[in-house]
Amino acid sequence: MLIDKKYLDVRERVLNDAGIRNEPILSPHEIDSSKTLLCDYEAALHDLYREIAPLLVQKARIEERLQTFRIAVSPHKQIPVCSLWRRISRNDSELWNNIALKADASSERLFELLPPCASATLVIRGSRPSTVSVTSARNIIPQVRNLEIRLTPVGFEGLFDNLPGDICGKLETLHFYLTSSPENNATPLVLTKALSSMGNLRSLKLGCDKGILRQALSMELPWHQIVSLDISGLERIPIVPISKYIQQFKSLESLTLTLTDHEGITTAGTQLVIQAFRCLPQSLCSLTIKANSYYSSSTSMHLVLKNIQPEAWARLVSLDLTDAQITDNATIEKLLRQCVQLVSFRSTVLRARWSVDVRVRDIVLPHLTSLHFARAEDYWIFECLSVPRLKEIVLAVMCSEEKWRLYTSAVREMIVSSGRSVHSSFTTFKGFTTTLNVVVVAGTSRGV
Repeated sequence: MLIDKKYLDVRERVLNDAGIRNEPILSPHEIDSSKTLLCDYEAALHDLYREIAPLLVQKARIEERLQTFRIAVSPHKQIPVCSLWRRISRNDSELWNNIALKADASSERLFELLPPCASATLVIRGSRPSTVSVTSARNIIPQVRNLEIRLTPVGFEGLFDNLPGDICGKLETLHFYLTSSPENNATPLVLTKALSSMGNLRSLKLGCDKGILRQALSMELPWHQIVSLDISGLERIPIVPISKYIQQFKSLESLTLTLTDHEGITTAGTQLVIQAFRCLPQSLCSLTIKANSYYSSSTSMHLVLKNIQPEAWARLVSLDLTDAQITDNATIEKLLRQCVQLVSFRSTVLRARWSVDVRVRDIVLPHLTSLHFARAEDYWIFECLSVPRLKEIVLAVMCSEEKWRLYTSAVREMIVSSGRSVHSSFTTFKGFTTTLNVVVVAGTSRGV
């Protein structure tokens, strides 16, 4: 079959995320008739491109709602896909940057058929790459800028042990995941060898055993060039190596991590986490904190957040605490008062009231443009905030219709008091949760 529903589903997800509703590219009859026509498949992709192109013009919103536009490749679809991708890679770099090329064990000849990948993402999945894949990878990996690897330790070692040392010299982004724990010490050495050859690497995301990262951090590698680091995929953050080697990330601007130490965490363990945060470089401006189930049932999370020096929070431009399991609004209140440079803030609002010292419009965020609250259960926060530059607010609430009116009224008052107006708004329902999306602009105020 040359075209199937999953390609239409990709298009529908793209348009739905951008708030656009259109008819499908092809009718069911057209889909059936295209099964025997190779050209229809390429034409469908052209139609898909033409409909996505206007969305790419709105770069800021696409980065928020469309992180990566991925097209899966099957062996029998390689030739028309590569023919189209070759033209896209030459003529439309913006679209090309949002396409991920996926290769797995069933795509033996994929590397041989692909065009030069100036900026695309290459995704390698499987358990043990074959000799054909390893040989062909020599031709394609040196050309890609973004590489995502999801392999077993044996597969990872087999891939990089047979590749030249400088083959990853142009890589800018590496997402590295091991699907199982290594059985020997070869994997850390192979990873260290691969990282040492990535002279242009700027973004690193790791999902592997903590021992691998601990050994890698102890090596002399070009950590100073890393701008974005995501270690939230680690089962447990190795606190001691992080606090010891974090100074090597001198250019780090974005950090994503999961706070966790060990079972039966003690005050000493919490202090190790605090120590690691105090070692964060001054260049850090974006921070995402997550927590596992153990932290959500303890007070250690709050101790960590409350004991980090104010200067570290004051430098942040983006802060995401959606999955941080914060259970008291006093912590959020303190953070908002310290994060005076915030442009984007994501968090949860629980039922607990704010302290009696908080007055109406008392918390001023002069630079905030994007505000997201997930699982919000207290609309009082909107009476406390003043956001003169707000452009977008997203609020997810599970409540009655009467309480929903209180939420929307509080949001409207916050927008009005900040000298803004509502450009557009829409409400969506999913299960028992109601989500309010509001686009805000400067000007005469109107109701939500």
